[in-house]
Amino acid sequence: MKYTEILELNKKLEQEMSGSPSEIRVLSNVIVNQLKEVLEFSLRSEGMFAKVEFGNYDNILQDSMQEQKQKISLIFWEAANLTDGLEYKADLMDDKNLEDLIEKVKSEIRLTLENLKQQSLVIFNLFSSLQFNSQLVEENKFDVLVQELNDFVRSLNYPNVRFIDLNKILVSIGLQNAIDLRNYYSSKAPYSVEFFKVYSKMASNMILPFSGKVNKALIFDCDNTLWKGILGEDGFDGIQMNGKSPKGKAFEAVQSMALKLAKQGVLIGLCSKNNAADVEEVLENHKDQLLRNEHITIKKVNWSD
Repeated sequence: MKYTEILELNKKLEQEMSGSPSEIRVLSNVIVNQLKEVLEFSLRSEGMFAKVEFGNYDNILQDSMQEQKQKISLIFWEAANLTDGLEYKADLMDDKNLEDLIEKVKSEIRLTLENLKQQSLVIFNLFSSLQFNSQLVEENKFDVLVQELNDFVRSLNYPNVRFIDLNKILVSIGLQNAIDLRNYYSSKAPYSVEFFKVYSKMASNMILPFSGKVNKALIFDCDNTLWKGILGEDGFDGIQMNGKSPKGKAFEAVQSMALKLAKQGVLIGLCSKNNAADVEEVLENHKDQLLRNEHITIKKVNWSD
C-alpha cells in the first residue's frame, strides 16, 4: 500500500471512530514523523482508536519527565545521533571519552525509563549499528558501544518495557529499502515508509493487547493440520509429526508454536471431523504428539456440523 493511500484511509478511519482516542507518544532523537499515520492506520485497522503524538526533537529525557496522560510511549534512541556523527567518530575517540559517553547515555536511559515506569507500556527500540557497519568485516568501537547499551537496557528489567530489535526489520526488508542515509545526513530522518510499515506491525502486536484487541483462542483441525495424514485412513502409526521426518517437520513446528501460545494463556481447542476415540488415542499415547489433553481447553471431535 502506498503512503498516500495510508494517509487517505487513516483519515477515513478517524472520521468513523468514536470516543476518546488512546494516546501514544513517540520520544525520539531523530525525525520519524511519517510513523504517525502508518502506526495510527495499523492500529485503527484493528479497531483501536489511536492517536500518535511526538515529543520534542532530541529531547527524550526531558520529555519523559513531563506529566503524561497517555499510557504508551515509543522510544527511538538512535546510537548514531547520541552525538553528531558518532557512527564514524567513535573510532577516533580515545577509550576514556567513549566510556564517558556510554556512561552518560546509560544514566539518561535509566532516568527515562524510571520516569515512565507508571505507564502501561513502553516500547524501546534496541540500538543498531547495522545501518552504517553492515559492510565492515571486523567489529569497531561503534559496534561495541551499541552492544554495551543494548545489554544495559535489557538488564534494567522494567516490567512495562518491551523491546523491538530494529535489526530484524532491517534484515527482513533490506537496508536499501529501510534506510535513507541521504535524508539522515540532510535532515536526521533515517527511515523509509517501508520501514515504518513493518515497524508498525511489530509495535501493533505489542500495543493491541492493552486495548483488549487480542486473539484469545486458537482452534485446530487435526488431519493434515496437527499431523500429516488422515487418521481414519492412515491409522495411528501412519500419521506423521516427527521433526526428523521430512513430511512431519512442519507439523512438529506447528505443534511447538501452539504449545508456546498455550503457555502464554491462549486457549487451544480442537474442531475435527474424526472418530473421537481415535483422536483421544493420539493425544494420550502417540510418542510424537506434543499437544496433549492438558494443553487443550475444548474438543469438538465428531461427524456433526
